[in-house]
Amino acid sequence: MAAFTEQADVIFRAGLNAAINLPTPIFKNYFYILYRFVLFKRISKQQKDNYGMTFKNLIGNKWFKRIGWPLLALLFLMLLIGLILNIYFSPVLSTRLKSTVFKLSNGLYQIDFANSSLHVLPGFIVIDHLTLKPDLAVFNRLKEAGTAPNNLYTLSVDKIVLKHVHPYDLYFKNQLVINAIELKNPSLKIIYRQLRNHDLPDSGKKTFYQRISGSLKSVHIGQLLFTNIDLLYQEELNNQTKITRLKDVDVTGTDLLIDSSSQNDKTRFNFFKDITAVFHNYRGFTANGLYQYRANSVTFSSAKASVKIADAVFMPIKTASANEALARRSFNLITDSVVINRFDYHNFISYRKFIAADINVYGNKAEVFFNGTLPRKPTNFSKSGLYALLKNVHQTMNIKTVRIYNLDVVYTEINAKTKLRGAISFGKLSGTISNIVTGEDTIGQTNRKLTANFSTYLMGYGKLDLRLQFDPADTSNTLYYQGNLKSMNLVNLNPATKPLGLIQFTNGIVTSLNFDMQANAKKATGKVTFLYRDLNVMLLRKDEKNALKKMPFVSILANAFLLIRDNPRFNDSVRVANVVYQRPENSSYLGLLWRSVYVGIKESIGLSAEIEQNLRQKAADYKQNKQERIAQKAERQEKRKMRRLKRIEKRALKEARR
Repeated sequence: MAAFTEQADVIFRAGLNAAINLPTPIFKNYFYILYRFVLFKRISKQQKDNYGMTFKNLIGNKWFKRIGWPLLALLFLMLLIGLILNIYFSPVLSTRLKSTVFKLSNGLYQIDFANSSLHVLPGFIVIDHLTLKPDLAVFNRLKEAGTAPNNLYTLSVDKIVLKHVHPYDLYFKNQLVINAIELKNPSLKIIYRQLRNHDLPDSGKKTFYQRISGSLKSVHIGQLLFTNIDLLYQEELNNQTKITRLKDVDVTGTDLLIDSSSQNDKTRFNFFKDITAVFHNYRGFTANGLYQYRANSVTFSSAKASVKIADAVFMPIKTASANEALARRSFNLITDSVVINRFDYHNFISYRKFIAADINVYGNKAEVFFNGTLPRKPTNFSKSGLYALLKNVHQTMNIKTVRIYNLDVVYTEINAKTKLRGAISFGKLSGTISNIVTGEDTIGQTNRKLTANFSTYLMGYGKLDLRLQFDPADTSNTLYYQGNLKSMNLVNLNPATKPLGLIQFTNGIVTSLNFDMQANAKKATGKVTFLYRDLNVMLLRKDEKNALKKMPFVSILANAFLLIRDNPRFNDSVRVANVVYQRPENSSYLGLLWRSVYVGIKESIGLSAEIEQNLRQKAADYKQNKQERIAQKAERQEKRKMRRLKRIEKRALKEARR
């Protein structure tokens, strides 16, 4: 305590000398006396006598008579006026606030609070235990009339601080002017029901300013600050209720203005020049309960019309019930950040329409998994592929461009035939997806085609350029996909071809690979032009222990007599494979796409499905014949052994007779 007292003395004297430039040291001594008496009361009798003499000298000083007494009188008068204003203006402010909220909401919302107090000298107002509730009777009447809003809000706050309120402007000019409003630890509940999906006509509809103009000329709030919001969001769609609970949400509204000039200002959002909302540790679950999504923060700005998502993750839920459904196929996405620009937040908040100019996705990786060995329900081809991704999305989406930067994509599959796991990787994938349109926005739209252009590195080595095009309104559900692969070593494809195709490239250089394909949910057709040189392969098989074994004899035959080592070969023209590939019952849609190109590659090197099947059948026959030959050889050896034994017995009998 003594140390604290000494520090307080030093701080007080330093602040007093620096901040209060009083005419004489007597005033400083006087304030120091009050400081010691009021705060610590730690002075001796001698000090009291000395301070008493100082106080008498202070009163008798001419500067005190000229300035001190008037200042004390002015201070007393200000305290008295503040008390009177607090008593008088508190009910006035309460009435104005309640009437303003009532008129702004057309009677839908009512505001109430326990008490309010006006502090004139510091210039702020404190409101305790405020609640904002909807009037359900009014809401039901609006609902019957078809004018009820989709969102319904309930707000409760323990304490609200209105800083730098101007009571003079409120009482004499009918202008509500507040520099800042701070709401501490508010609790907000939002209920969304899709009662209508468009804005109502403005004819005969009063603006917010027209509703309050009878009692207020203008409302101006410099800053509205919500900190640490406890948010409960309840969405009721398609006879289903989804509840999301979020905590640690901060909202800042800047420059709210309601007057004759701002009532039709389209650049403002709810009359704010800018509203910034930050959702910390944002997380949630998909409607089917199989996936979860989370982000370190989600930041929305109405002035910029943008949303920034930091460290976004979309991944399967690791639970026993979810694992059964996700064991066959799953998807995992991890990004550094996602930025949505020119976001139509009005349509999203009011009608759940996702409309944006562009979305930028930065890094990190995406993983797609498919297990073809598990039993599955009969395939409904009309609901697979891009049809399922776009046509079955009931929510209205209209995104002009999605840009992807440096995303590592890995497609992993457990093959139905080989029962082995293989992966195809696309490193540093970058590109754009244009014109994503779903829901009711596809009706009557002339340009409905979704196009995508990507540049990536196949297996991390060969540069691959891809182009895709799809029309969601096309009844045939056809996806067009073209690609060009630059030079790479075929050996780099082995991590995928060995477990998924039972082929190992031991040598070979890709000069270029071009494919122009189209696929629906049932089959893929098109052309594959595969240029290469110095090709050599090793055919593989599985043994009893599910391990890969080489087939050297058949591979030698294939490389010597069947496979074509170069394309083009000598002076021959370039060979082009015409592919018709039927989608197997137990394959994924992505599997259909990559396998159709792989079939074209094998046909280009002379290893068509029929030839490969014949080779493997010959290998099986050779293996079976080998076993028969071994058995026959053992039988012949046994017969020769028996004959030798008989000859030995005969010789022994002859010698015995002699």
